[in-house]
Amino acid sequence: LRSFDVTVPAGLNVGVVTSYDNTTQSALTDLGIAHEALDSTALLTGDLSRFNTIWIDIRAYLVRPDLRRANGRLLDWVARGGNLVVNYQKTGEWNASDGNPSFAPYPITVSGGARVTDETATITVLDRKSPLVTFPNRLGPDTWTGWVQERGVYFPVRWDSTHYKPVFSAHDPDEAPLTGGELIATVGRGTYVYTGYVWYRQLKAVNPGATRAFVNLLSLPLAPKPSR
Repeated sequence: LRSFDVTVPAGLNVGVVTSYDNTTQSALTDLGIAHEALDSTALLTGDLSRFNTIWIDIRAYLVRPDLRRANGRLLDWVARGGNLVVNYQKTGEWNASDGNPSFAPYPITVSGGARVTDETATITVLDRKSPLVTFPNRLGPDTWTGWVQERGVYFPVRWDSTHYKPVFSAHDPDEAPLTGGELIATVGRGTYVYTGYVWYRQLKAVNPGATRAFVNLLSLPLAPKPSR
């Protein structure tokens, strides 16, 4: 039994595009977050407006041909105010240079060599005002303690910098900082996040800090809007 504090905003509802296992769904159940696994019918013709966030599991673009077909529909949903969080995908199943369509709203190129394998590598916050860092859980140094196996893999190495904003930076010893591990862009009234950090491994290990960061990713549409 592991007990720790996590803040979850009221009314959060999440759609999940699963790939290899039920780690995300188990974590959502444990957190008491309303959620639904999206099958082909839901992706292609269902009502997506009830979801605040849709979470796309690792490598789902490889194992879910229905996701490939529904990708344009998901981007339209984002533009109307949704929050799409895409976990890491491998080069051959994602990059346009390998014959794939452009799945992201603005170009992103991932690299198999862009990874942080040291699970204790320092994480630097690049945007301290981002709701991904502040809402509903304020992330601190404890967010990154106790991680297992690695920090992240298949990080983007090229992206449209006019639209995407990096949130974190990390690197293995004696290597250059990698700033593409988590990118966020505004698309219409919504948000698009690509993240190469291995949240699913940390959720499986029930890591407290990573669980709080996971909830922040899901809660982005419910964050208070900055005052003007």
